[in-house]
Amino acid sequence: MPLKRGTSQAVVSDNVRELRAAGYPQRQALAIALREQRASAKRDAAKRKAKAKPPTRIVLPKAAQRLAARVLQVRPTLPASRRAMTAAGLRQARLIASGKPVRVGYTYSFLSRAQPAAVNAKLKGKDYRTSKAIQAYEGWGGGPALEALKRARKKR
Repeated sequence: MPLKRGTSQAVVSDNVRELRAAGYPQRQALAIALREQRASAKRDAAKRKAKAKPPTRIVLPKAAQRLAARVLQVRPTLPASRRAMTAAGLRQARLIASGKPVRVGYTYSFLSRAQPAAVNAKLKGKDYRTSKAIQAYEGWGGGPALEALKRARKKR
């Protein structure tokens, strides 16, 4: 007596009816039917996850790559108190400078949050050597990268 697979109430009811006919007590039949429902839901979720799209990646424009390369070149010459970016930020800057694809959502998220601080620092007359905000923003490709990422997000 194989049970039906599915997550609907109708399938659960049919399975309970079948188990009751096979001699199971009501509560045990219901427990078995609900367990089968959970297993079906888990299988369905695994199938959906397998079909999910991988994170979208793009190669940023040459202007963004040049900005990142410039920041990476100058950064080691600066005193430690003037160096921006965490290990993750440096890794991202290296990816961008080398022309490798970067994740759209991750990169866009950082640049859109970092842009206001970089703009404020530029308005105060600072550049990437004197402002950590500008250094981080340009290390991730700056304005050219942000524009390319906006276009990529619209295509999705």
